[in-house]
Amino acid sequence: MSSRRSEIEAKRARLAELRRQREEKERQFRSSTPSVSPEAPQKPAIPVHDGGDRKSIDHIVSELVGDKKLKDTRKEQRSISIQTEDIAGDDLPTRITYNKSTQTEIEESDEENDNSVEQMKKDDQEATTPETTPAPEITHDDTPSTLTNVDDSVLSSFFTRSFKVINRAFEEDSKHDILLEYTQRKHQALEKSRPYVLVDTLSFDSAVRCIDTSPFFPDLIIISTGPSMKVYNSTFRTFEYNFNSQTQIIQVQFSQSQSNFIFGTGYNGKLHIWDLESTSHLPYLTSMVSSSTHSYPIFSIDQVQENNGVIITGSTDGRILHWDPEILARPSQPAIQLRVPKSLALRYDELTPWCIAHLKDDHGFLLVGCEDGNIYKVKRFDNKINEDAIDDIITAHDAPVTAIDPSFEFANLFISSGMDWKVYLWDINAVDEPLMEVYKSNTIVGCAWRPEHATQIGYAYEDVFEILDLSIDAVTPVLKIETAKTITGFKFTKNGERVVISTFDGDVVIYELMLQDIKSDMSRFKGIQTLLDAEKAAHSKVAEARAYRAARLKAAKTDAAAEIAAYKKKKEDELKKYEAEHSGLNETADKEADEQVKVELESIQKTAASKKKDVIKLLIDAVTKPTPELHINAA
Repeated sequence: MSSRRSEIEAKRARLAELRRQREEKERQFRSSTPSVSPEAPQKPAIPVHDGGDRKSIDHIVSELVGDKKLKDTRKEQRSISIQTEDIAGDDLPTRITYNKSTQTEIEESDEENDNSVEQMKKDDQEATTPETTPAPEITHDDTPSTLTNVDDSVLSSFFTRSFKVINRAFEEDSKHDILLEYTQRKHQALEKSRPYVLVDTLSFDSAVRCIDTSPFFPDLIIISTGPSMKVYNSTFRTFEYNFNSQTQIIQVQFSQSQSNFIFGTGYNGKLHIWDLESTSHLPYLTSMVSSSTHSYPIFSIDQVQENNGVIITGSTDGRILHWDPEILARPSQPAIQLRVPKSLALRYDELTPWCIAHLKDDHGFLLVGCEDGNIYKVKRFDNKINEDAIDDIITAHDAPVTAIDPSFEFANLFISSGMDWKVYLWDINAVDEPLMEVYKSNTIVGCAWRPEHATQIGYAYEDVFEILDLSIDAVTPVLKIETAKTITGFKFTKNGERVVISTFDGDVVIYELMLQDIKSDMSRFKGIQTLLDAEKAAHSKVAEARAYRAARLKAAKTDAAAEIAAYKKKKEDELKKYEAEHSGLNETADKEADEQVKVELESIQKTAASKKKDVIKLLIDAVTKPTPELHINAA
């Protein structure tokens, strides 16, 4: 830059030298030309009467200034406005007049000097004028004498419109808009009638992953574009803070308990905390990766207002942890490991949380939207084993759940969105069927209740953002914004007056919503009240049917038990009667059998004794009287 400036200064010095040479040659030229007589003071400096005089003048000029065209010389001499007037008999001072339009003209003596002057002007213009805004070559002295050419049609249109406005101001009532233009195009009229206004647009080099608005300062917006984050002030349209991280930031939130903290979850499984009061761009606190913490990407984060606040995070391996914002060295309580219940009979074990939320008046349970499309009601405390953590299963979507947002007005209502192109309205007390279903043409990237407007819900899909007012119509949205770019997420400000939309192309668009301001009044919520009444009536009928079925079942069980008892008693009586009838016969038969056995036994014993005596006698005889012919019959 300094070398360029020195070149410009050198060229300016050369220009001054050329001007000095030109003035010297002009003085020589005036001294060599015949003087004008006092009797004709108003004559031109070079009178041309005939061809001879003109040739002589041309010859003199060519000797002094070189091969310069005579036309230019005569023009220069006519433009020189230094005149002297001599009035006989008066001693008045010489009167000198200047013509402003000729003071900055540059006439060179040769063609080479002209080229150098033009080059110097070009360089000077390049150094002083931005490249993107070419300006006309008009000097400061030439500006007052320059006239602007205005088209007659433009001038006529201007005066016509001006007089029309004046006539309206005189004739019409002041409460009407006197500047209303009836010839405007249709899209301009629609643009004025739109229920939203574009406030600001930001552009980044990469896709915007997530955004959030501050609950303490509605004008602060946190924007995450990968490993870097920026805090934008929408009021003054400046970036207040810049933060960095060593990993990709998946989710980011402002702290709901302290205004100077920002929470962010990383792709490496770490939880980061940035402090707005710190001068460092790096995280103020960072969790560790260990066996008791997250080691997989953290896709979900939630905050519970307990004491100083509790941070709840869920990673893709199904682990849910509780953190104290002031201590990230270890979780504040044991981890909750989500596993697929045996009743579902799925092929995988872990559940992957995509979003976590809690009800307004029930901090003991969490609503966890998972990749399998179900919403699990998980207990935060008293989980002895992992199977005890899941209290209830809500069969919600047919694809991963992208967002869950509980209502801030109705403690039992919440909405959910999924990749199955649907948005559901649920009642936590009756999760068999949703209260309402909204079906769209593509994946729903997110849904949320509009703050301070208890009947309005917002959702985004493709390049469209819509707001549905349940108190007016549960089908047709009251607001629709088309961004022409794929939306990655949106957030309402704390007061609900603005919505911030992020796109996949790196744009962040801020809109101010001009919808009718409907405060939280139960009498105006006809849509939700009707749904609640119908839901209560259905629940009462279902309860009556269940009670009737339970009573019938109980009565049937009682009757069956009575019949069984009577049948048992009858059979017992018959058995006793049979035993009583046959008990005497049995005793007589037994006695007869015993006596018969005794008689037979006695006869056998007698026979055996007699035979025993015969055998003994024969043995004695055989011993005492041996004879060869003796045969002992042992039998």
